[in-house]
Amino acid sequence: MVYYNVGGINMSKRKPSLVPDYIDLINPTFKVIKNLGGTATNNQIHDGVVELLHLSKATVTEKHINKNETELIYRLRWVRTAMKKSSVLINRERSIWTILPGYRRVESFDSEQLDFIMKQKQVPTTIPVTISDVINSDPEDTPWITQLQDAIDAMNPYGFETLCKLILEKCGITDVSTTKKAKDGGIDGFGRLKLNTIFSVNIAFQCKHYGGKIGAPAIRNFRGSMSPNIEMGLFITTSGFTQLAIDEANRIDQKTIHLMDGEQIVQYLLDYQIGCKKQEVYIIDEDFFKNL
Repeated sequence: MVYYNVGGINMSKRKPSLVPDYIDLINPTFKVIKNLGGTATNNQIHDGVVELLHLSKATVTEKHINKNETELIYRLRWVRTAMKKSSVLINRERSIWTILPGYRRVESFDSEQLDFIMKQKQVPTTIPVTISDVINSDPEDTPWITQLQDAIDAMNPYGFETLCKLILEKCGITDVSTTKKAKDGGIDGFGRLKLNTIFSVNIAFQCKHYGGKIGAPAIRNFRGSMSPNIEMGLFITTSGFTQLAIDEANRIDQKTIHLMDGEQIVQYLLDYQIGCKKQEVYIIDEDFFKNL
């Protein structure tokens, strides 16, 4: 079995936890934020959930496997990120979470809605890892995915641009450069994509470290900012794209705009081991020896 190691933490050994399961923390998290007027900080959510669920001191202080934080803090962060990816919450400022307008009248989530939110953060544990294959996976088996996604979410926009540059270089794009924090009509960088031994094309890319889905206007604005010598565009975001944005990017009468969403970013980081590395661990089958 192969596990991914983010920050040198071995995730192969887990033991039963006193902390409520991830799915059982979604409604309490939502209720705490709602009771605080629709916006709350990480600490307010943590303390509110502890009070709401009457969690014991042993539960609240139980350490996560990496020993640098408690299991409750870790799981609440996991839940917030899942709710963000489900477009329930948004964090326009770091550590401050707001319920999006479409959910402000909601009191709680039913089992079907809870399953949907859970699936936004679940991935398989074995290689090959495919981020979109989330249905039958267990989030407790893949805490490294949460760590990786949280690390991306915590980046500032300029650091995210540098990360995108590294991904593009690994993908074979040459002469990759960023606009060095200068506004350039929505373009964050340039590069060259070699099509074969003779032909290559100039590309421009835009990076959006953003909580909500990218719409068609952003794609049109990006395309409009591309100069005549740019043959192709790439729009990269930590979130996703609306169907109208996808349709706009695929217009055959305009310059091609390729799209890369948050799941694809994580997939590339895993494939090229950027900011993470995989390690093989051996699982001992004790029953095998007992039954000989």
